[in-house]
Amino acid sequence: MLDIYQIQEEYKKQKVEKNLFEKDLKQKRRSLTITDIKISDLDEVHSVWIELADKIQMNARTHIEAVVTMAIQSVFEKAYKFKLVFEEKRNNITCTPLVIEDGYEYSPKDQMGGGMIDIIGFALRITLWSMRVPRSRNIFILDEPFRFCGDLTLKAAVMLKKLSEKLKFQVLLVTHNTELKEVCDKVWVINNRRFSRLTILNKVIDIIIRKIRRRK
Repeated sequence: MLDIYQIQEEYKKQKVEKNLFEKDLKQKRRSLTITDIKISDLDEVHSVWIELADKIQMNARTHIEAVVTMAIQSVFEKAYKFKLVFEEKRNNITCTPLVIEDGYEYSPKDQMGGGMIDIIGFALRITLWSMRVPRSRNIFILDEPFRFCGDLTLKAAVMLKKLSEKLKFQVLLVTHNTELKEVCDKVWVINNRRFSRLTILNKVIDIIIRKIRRRK
């Protein structure tokens, strides 16, 4: 025979559990809604971030390509164009430098000789420095630059001077090539066999550092 009292107690118990379950369900639904909103916001932020990164990459690439193109055209006097190709491979971005001539693309490393690599490498170094915020000190020390340029060494030196004037940096150049002195504002001739070139370069660096410290 059923006990009415037990049935009532069981009913009350089940009702309490039901109310607790419904309350917990509402909280979980509310939490799920908040999570969905956060996911939506994160997706939007991610999209904006990707768009911003693409614009920054495009602006940086355009600037680099323009400066390097100017450098190689001024030295080689041909309608070369410098191009950076970005590719995504296995979640990593790779960058390949190319030189375009008459619609054909070449790898400067494999097909265009040391002189082209010399000019591109120098122009890239200067361009990346110019994009730093804040910039480091505007003094570059070059030891025997453009040694692979041969007959184009003087044109390379003129290009160096143009870049230094345009981007506002100074160059300390150590070389045995007499052609390079033609574009220098000041020339020091050192003829003393008691010092190696490395020792002389270190002495010059010390002089520059002392001058910089005095300005502070």
